[in-house]
Amino acid sequence: MRAASATAEAINFYPAEQANQPHLRLIAEYGEFIEPPASPEDELAKRRANRYKGHVVLERVQAELDATTQLAEMVDGSMRTTFELEFNGKDDLIGPDGRGLNEVSLKAVEDAEAKARKNPNLAFEVPRRRLEREEILLAIEMAKGNGPNTMLIESDYPFALEGATEDIGGYNSRRRQAMFRGLMRRPNGNLRLASQTLDGSNRRGLNAIQQKFGQELGPGEALGQRIHVDLTPEEQDAVMDEATNTYDDEVSAQYGGEWHAGRRPADYRNTYDFVCQQRDLIDVWLDAWREGALTEDLKYKVAATMQARFEKNQREHGMSAPAVYKSSANVVDFSHAHRASKPDSLWQELENEGRRARAGGKSFSGCGDTLSAKTSTEDTMKAAGYGETADSKSWHGGKKYKNAKCVSCKEVKSEVGACHICKDCILNVT
Repeated sequence: MRAASATAEAINFYPAEQANQPHLRLIAEYGEFIEPPASPEDELAKRRANRYKGHVVLERVQAELDATTQLAEMVDGSMRTTFELEFNGKDDLIGPDGRGLNEVSLKAVEDAEAKARKNPNLAFEVPRRRLEREEILLAIEMAKGNGPNTMLIESDYPFALEGATEDIGGYNSRRRQAMFRGLMRRPNGNLRLASQTLDGSNRRGLNAIQQKFGQELGPGEALGQRIHVDLTPEEQDAVMDEATNTYDDEVSAQYGGEWHAGRRPADYRNTYDFVCQQRDLIDVWLDAWREGALTEDLKYKVAATMQARFEKNQREHGMSAPAVYKSSANVVDFSHAHRASKPDSLWQELENEGRRARAGGKSFSGCGDTLSAKTSTEDTMKAAGYGETADSKSWHGGKKYKNAKCVSCKEVKSEVGACHICKDCILNVT
């Protein structure tokens, strides 16, 4: 048995039993279990350890998944991800990092409500987060065997941000991506969560996907207009490609040329795969996070460097999906980066690319966060003409709709903002 290092953390699966059953503790170092239960003879302990090993909440594992996903969304290219969700047999789906999606989705709603109370112009996010929580609750029912085995979701670019010229709150105003998601019950009882970016949020393209499954896209945002269908495992394996191709065929019919995921020229590289290959940059992010030093400035530099490497890879290898991505800095093994300092060339690269990106006024948006060359999300919204309060003349971008239905309370009001939410709902966000 290896001795635990000073940086290792003790994980206790059962806090209530910690005092009298220390054998239920495991020692983990950055996600790698390095010490088995203290009493290997205890069959109960071994069974419990095996059962819950995949559910251990290791903060670094969570932080790494968050960082790779966010950076992959920020890189200017198409992104596809696929994750396995384990059903706990009762009321939750467990992600690959051990987090329960029931709690995660609830927290997302609470965070959106808190932001809306602080700045009513962000209130358009509240109904979107609530719809996403509904997705998770429906997926849990699906895992129980209720209803069709596949749910497809088109999370389109928010109507509230139409006309915005600045990236805001993680939304890229130039690319206007939709996110196509699939939640699929698999033969083993678990769920697969797959997602694919679709640039442009092309309305006819999104409707073409709906039509493929016998539906029509109705008025309003597409996010709540889910597709429920029974698919074979083989059809589930192909559904992301089928939806992407359907979207691209419609966009091509409108504008001509070859497209991939709403992008032209067609670039078939997956930004998530690319980001996962850039271990040195991921570890810069994670080490700073661990030390409490992950500033907005450092995140901006990492995002700018990731984008520069992606562009360099494109120049060197074209737009197909190469088997191996090359970094523009020295290739170094940073799998245990916390044990050694980074080479000067990496820090220089971060400084140089961050400086270039700021000079070019670039912003990087993904996962609800915008890293701007200028300032914060709230300040960016003010600069884009979004007001401070619900009574401001620039309320929700200055655009108002008369005698329109509020997407929050579902009532027809004399006036709603550009986000299609009435003032009553904005002032009473709960």
